[in-house]
Amino acid sequence: TFRLKPGEDLKRGISNFVSERKLRAVSILTCVGSLRQINIRLATSRNGTMRYYFRDRDTFEIVSLVGTFESYGDKPTYGHVHISAADSNGTLVGGHLMKGSIIFTTAEITVVENHEIQYNRVWDRQTGFNELVVEKRSSANSIVPRDDILQ
Repeated sequence: TFRLKPGEDLKRGISNFVSERKLRAVSILTCVGSLRQINIRLATSRNGTMRYYFRDRDTFEIVSLVGTFESYGDKPTYGHVHISAADSNGTLVGGHLMKGSIIFTTAEITVVENHEIQYNRVWDRQTGFNELVVEKRSSANSIVPRDDILQ
């Protein structure tokens, strides 16, 4: 469990936490907090058009945050995260979390790492995206539980 502070980028903050600890199979359990700016990618349309939603003139309560993160070897840390957030009128918006979603007051985030597997991403011709592949860790890649995860 860790906290991001006002002005920090939500996705970048989680990515840094995962990267610094070299975590390889992370799931987001929960997040409570608020944003002063939100940047999400909406569901891809049937014709393949990418659509985005960006607002920086409101505050948002984070209603849910779900997803996976991995950091492995020389590869950059990757996160596939979906967010739902309500604006100051209670209108809910949701989609794929992008960098540029900035903390307003706080974001209290709890993550868990599965030490028996590692996540990888492989290009999928059918979807047009790098998709999750779950691999069993070899005993040489085993990780001893660490005490420094809690901050």
